[in-house]
Amino acid sequence: MTKKILLAIPLLLIFMVSISGVAYAMWCDSVLFTGEVNTATFCAVITKVTNSDPYQPDGVYSNTYDAMTNPESCTEAVDWVEVTFDKNVGWATAAIDPQDPKMVNFAVWNAYPGYTVTFGVDITNCGTLPWNVTQVDFYCSNGTSIGTLYQQGILSVDFDGDGKSDINIRWNDNFGVQVHKPNAAEISWNLKIMEWAPQDAHFDFYAVIKICAFNAIANDVPPPIFD
Repeated sequence: MTKKILLAIPLLLIFMVSISGVAYAMWCDSVLFTGEVNTATFCAVITKVTNSDPYQPDGVYSNTYDAMTNPESCTEAVDWVEVTFDKNVGWATAAIDPQDPKMVNFAVWNAYPGYTVTFGVDITNCGTLPWNVTQVDFYCSNGTSIGTLYQQGILSVDFDGDGKSDINIRWNDNFGVQVHKPNAAEISWNLKIMEWAPQDAHFDFYAVIKICAFNAIANDVPPPIFD
């Protein structure tokens, strides 16, 4: 009986020490981090529109031919004052949509083979994040894709499906140019009527200028560590 009691005492002491150690290891404290995240504002708006041929002519222009010839021989020109052949009977319109500052409505009227007009827009960065123009997508009015330009170049469009180009659109500038607030990207394009365009026709199409954020972290900023 005495041996059993002596054996129980050390076991009891070990058990009590164990309990004491576990209780000591569970003491805790905490610290608090507070923070906030504020995201940038991405914004692009059309602030200016230009049109190289905005005036509707009164009618068909007549030729102006003003030259002096030798009155004796009537063959040799003595003095040329001015010779003007202006038969431009086409014109164009372009304006920012009054309901949507992100849209421009433009149209070409009474066009003919060889008629060319240049349109331009200023797209202003109205946000806090820099951006650039990455591409321009062209569509028919029913949503059918006509084509895409990713850089300066010419897009030929066949509206009537005869396999020949009816109009050529030349996109001129500012693909990939980084634009910061409050600066603007000046974008211009030429529209030319080709000789295969049908007479008395009406074509509807639209273009979507894709603008993407252009930002990066500096190389000297260490990457985050997640362990």
